[in-house]
Amino acid sequence: MTLRSVILSIDDEPIIREAIDGLLQSDDYQLEFAANGPEGLAKAAALLPDLILLDIMMPGMDGFEVCRRLRADAILAEVPVVMVTALGDPDSRLRGIAAGADDFISKPFNRAELCARVHTITRLNRYRRLLSERNRFQWIVDEAEEGYLLLDGEGFIHYANTQAQLDLGLPRKAAGVDFLHVVQAQYQLEPASAWELWTAPNAADQTLYLLRPETPHSRAFWLEARAFDSPDHSGMRTVRLRDITQRINTTFEIRRFQTAISHKLRTPLGQMHASLELLALTAPDTSREEIAEMAGIAYAAAGLLTEEITEILDYLQAPLVAVSEGGLTLTQIVDRMVRAAQERGIAAVEFWLPEELALSTVALSTVALSIHAVDLIAWELVENARKFHPTHTPAIWIGIQPTGDGRVTLIVADNGITLAPDQLKAVWTPYVQAEKFTTGASPGMGLGLALVASIVWQVGGEVRMTNREPGPGIAVQLTLPCAPSIG
Repeated sequence: MTLRSVILSIDDEPIIREAIDGLLQSDDYQLEFAANGPEGLAKAAALLPDLILLDIMMPGMDGFEVCRRLRADAILAEVPVVMVTALGDPDSRLRGIAAGADDFISKPFNRAELCARVHTITRLNRYRRLLSERNRFQWIVDEAEEGYLLLDGEGFIHYANTQAQLDLGLPRKAAGVDFLHVVQAQYQLEPASAWELWTAPNAADQTLYLLRPETPHSRAFWLEARAFDSPDHSGMRTVRLRDITQRINTTFEIRRFQTAISHKLRTPLGQMHASLELLALTAPDTSREEIAEMAGIAYAAAGLLTEEITEILDYLQAPLVAVSEGGLTLTQIVDRMVRAAQERGIAAVEFWLPEELALSTVALSTVALSIHAVDLIAWELVENARKFHPTHTPAIWIGIQPTGDGRVTLIVADNGITLAPDQLKAVWTPYVQAEKFTTGASPGMGLGLALVASIVWQVGGEVRMTNREPGPGIAVQLTLPCAPSIG
């Protein structure tokens, strides 16, 4: 549906208003009328017309005064004004020009002339307004803190705002540049399976990530990429790039705090509480030696609690840098995973190696992960295995597999539930839970696996989840690069 141009006729003579109504009746115009100057100004302010046909000779406020007031109004100043007059003397035209008139037309009207002028002026004014709105919108987009790009159906850039140019290192005139080629040259695209479907119609409205992995000298840089298909089915696609680095880092820190508190304080607090409770209940009937023994247990637990709190504070004060300058050996990583399982009450933990991989080789291999990052990964994988096991008592297998390209794959498998293909595809997305009946929660795995993926991605690694063979259970594969100094 074409938007009709609004034409306001201000004239005190009913016969002139009727003539204009008859001459300009068209589906292209919305005709409005006012019988005097004050009424015309009020209607102009309410309608914001595309054109005003203004009679000069009106009682009270004449057309010259009306035109001057229109031009003094910041909102109405740009509305085209055509003065309608029976006067043909040059002085009237000069006064009209001085008042701000854009054109003149004499009455009685020539139908062809009136229609031609109205058509031309309304078309030019509509174009001017659209251009003004476009310029205003482009200024807003150019000044936005988020990056915006407009892509065609083949993925070539038609427009990129200032922030998108900075994020992707684009020239100011980026039209014709292949979007995927640009981002692949600078960023790691995650989740990889979702980016493989980037050009598919159903890929729009998904949240994807562009990641510049962490190095020993710089933190990881995260961009959230959202694509939106054009509602007019033109094949054009808008892409929004949002810097979420701070949000990712904050999420890491919150999760690390929760992990530290959860598994370091539970044991000493329980021992101390149990000892003091027993002492309080049995003290009147207990010998001094037994009281001293129970007090000693409580004191030892308090000492352990103090040590754990001090360790937590030290742990949290250290930044969560995924890349470590020294790195950790694979055996150290496995040891910390076994410890995480034991702290969650999981005794069935088995470590295995392929026959061709000697233990001495593993001991010398170093992975570029900090101890804090490893602890968080270990805790999340172990907790996930426990939470989604039908009886919360999983068996866990931890294995190491070389890849032959300077990397190593750490495999953590359990004997819990088996997932469908669509569930396996979605597990790395925040708040996607594969099996809601195991925990009674609503669908959404939460942030656990998404955080594991985030840490691995930002050191240049890969993550994959498969069903364990033979099942039941799942296997999480973390492919990690070796430390630069070792690899």
